[in-house]
Amino acid sequence: MPFDWSNKYNDIPGATGTPLCDGLKHRPGTRSHLLVCKTWMSFVVGDSGFKQWKLDSEKMVAKKISLAKEAAQDTSLSWTARICAWAIANDTESLKSAFDDPEDESCGIGAALLEQMDESFKPIHSGHPFYRYCLLNIVDEDVCYDDRMYAFTASIAYAAALVGSTGALRLIETLSNDLWTLTFDQKGVGLVNSLVQVACANPTLDCVVGSISTILSSYTQKRDFDDMLHQRHFGGNGNHLHLAAARGHASLVKVLISAGMQPNRSCERIVNGRYDCYGEYCSYGDYSYDDYDSYDSDQSKENGDSRDRGVNENPLPVHWAAIRGHETIVNLIHTMN
Repeated sequence: MPFDWSNKYNDIPGATGTPLCDGLKHRPGTRSHLLVCKTWMSFVVGDSGFKQWKLDSEKMVAKKISLAKEAAQDTSLSWTARICAWAIANDTESLKSAFDDPEDESCGIGAALLEQMDESFKPIHSGHPFYRYCLLNIVDEDVCYDDRMYAFTASIAYAAALVGSTGALRLIETLSNDLWTLTFDQKGVGLVNSLVQVACANPTLDCVVGSISTILSSYTQKRDFDDMLHQRHFGGNGNHLHLAAARGHASLVKVLISAGMQPNRSCERIVNGRYDCYGEYCSYGDYSYDDYDSYDSDQSKENGDSRDRGVNENPLPVHWAAIRGHETIVNLIHTMN
């Protein structure tokens, strides 16, 4: 019988170590684990369970937006919290007015940046319902971005993207043209990378896919768009399309391919040296990436990295989908290719 997600949707059966025969126990699991294999997901959740999961996800997003609308009207809150609330609530009119005069420290973005100069500053008190949704700065302190406005704008863009506030995203793009290329940490993780991971872990969140589509539509105007779009995810052997295909995420696969991702492009390979950042020489650790298609098998084996194991055997997104039983994704990729 499919698991009833209406009562407990944060864990799969056995996540607490339910005893089985012969003293065995289930291994701990999460919702994300359901998506590794189509057969496993069908066995544990079923169609009705997935529909319930989707319904619960939509309710959580609606609640988040509702709390943001309330926080946006609360003049007792900091400007940092209110601007974040405007972004989540998709209040483009208020958001635009907040950025009208960045030099004015009495209101809007100027006041928010002035607040953040205090190292002990907290945008909202911990007991407030909106507290967990108010992001201050998602950019790693070690990354060389000294512009507080740039970092804070990335934070509110991410908050808006998580609930599908595409109007706010389009406005933020006009306020900061290079925002989508910003990296949050020294590993090179940026806005799109983070959102793709969120979408893959939560395939019921259609709003996140909508945000990714909105952001990628502006990417086409950027320099070296193709390299950015096919960038390898840190710690894995795949790019955006590999991850989406492995999760069986049809709507995300469609958005990525429509944006220009190439299904026949294999994963990048790790080689010794520095990271070639979209054609420019810059330091990102003691390794760099190259496309496997540029090398034959012998060269890949000779110059490759041990972290690349498995890339030669299953280099394409369609392979990742097939291994996990996502036949619909395999057919979708062939149709769109």
